[in-house]
Amino acid sequence: MINSFARYRALCLLFLAVCLSSASLASTAPPAPLTTAQAVKNLSSSQAQSGFPIRLRGQITYVDLSWNMMFLHCATGPIFVALPRLANHLHAGDVVLLRGITGASPTGNYAQRVSLRVVSKKSLPAPKTVNLVALGKGVDENDYVSTEGVLRPNQPLQGHVHL
Repeated sequence: MINSFARYRALCLLFLAVCLSSASLASTAPPAPLTTAQAVKNLSSSQAQSGFPIRLRGQITYVDLSWNMMFLHCATGPIFVALPRLANHLHAGDVVLLRGITGASPTGNYAQRVSLRVVSKKSLPAPKTVNLVALGKGVDENDYVSTEGVLRPNQPLQGHVHL
């Protein structure tokens, strides 16, 4: 009798352990992917640093393979993307599907550790016209813009001219 009670008790404890571990796994399920640039930008810096998954569809407006970076414009606006080293198949105008995770920097949240699949190519839209004052404030940061005026380059940094 004692032996069967001990077995019953052990089975009950095992069942309880399995239920508790399943509950803890369910509570740590990954969050749903963010599907807009605005959703990525709306995260706090600490949230973005935790690496939320991202799934975006958008058009590349600028790509710089020597600095492994690009700007992607999706339905809710632009976002900076840190590119993997072997992304030399990308061009401005490409429409891509992006999978990656969020990252944060002093200038804002961005997409990193990305994989990209080109789904089509199309002409770039007309750039937004921005005056130099607005450009200097960074209001249209990451956006595809056009401006007029006298720009004086700063010292080159790693072969790139900074305005």
